[in-house]
Amino acid sequence: MEINRIGESILHFNYPTAQKMHDAGNRFHVYYEDPIHKGSMQYDTQEWSGYNYPRGVITSVSPTELTEAEQELQSWAHQYPNHYIILTYQNPAINRTLMHETAHALYSTNPSFREEVLAVLKKRDLSAIKDRLYKYDDEVFLDEVQAYLIEWNKMEKKLGSDADSYLLTHRELLRIYNRYAARLHRVPLSS
Repeated sequence: MEINRIGESILHFNYPTAQKMHDAGNRFHVYYEDPIHKGSMQYDTQEWSGYNYPRGVITSVSPTELTEAEQELQSWAHQYPNHYIILTYQNPAINRTLMHETAHALYSTNPSFREEVLAVLKKRDLSAIKDRLYKYDDEVFLDEVQAYLIEWNKMEKKLGSDADSYLLTHRELLRIYNRYAARLHRVPLSS
C-alpha cells in the first residue's frame, strides 16, 4: 500500500487491489455515510472505487470492533488526527477516483472551496441527481453531488439523458476544483 500526504491535511492510501481497500475501508464508509446503517459497523456489498472520511470518523470507532486492516487504518488516523483520509486502489481509473475523493477532502477541509461550490450548486435544481444518488445520507448529499459533478465520468453515466443539462455546472465546478487542487502537493509517507 502506498501512503501519501496531499497538501497539509489529506492522507491518501492507495491499495494494490479493490479487495484490500474494501477490507480496510468499507465498514467505516457505512458508519459514516450509509443512509440506512449510518453509525453501525456493517459491510455493504456495493463495489466502490474509493472511500473518504472526514477527520474523527475513523478514530471514533472502538478498536475492539475492528479487523486487522481496519486497525491499521485507524492507527494512521490516530497519528494524523487532523487529516481527511481518502482510500483508492490501483486501477485504470485511479486518477478520476483520486480527483473525486480529493474533491470531498477539499469540501470538508477548505471553507473557501466549499463556499464557492455551494454558490454554484444553489443555482441548480438537483432533483435529477438526488434520484441517482439515493444511496447517500442527506447529510453528505451536497458533498457527493459536487464530487460526482467534478469527476463527471460516473455522473454522466448516472444521469444518462439528463447529463447535458449539468455539463456547464460540471465545467464551473471543475474550474473551482482545479484552482484549489493546483495548490496541493503530494509527499510519500510509505510504500
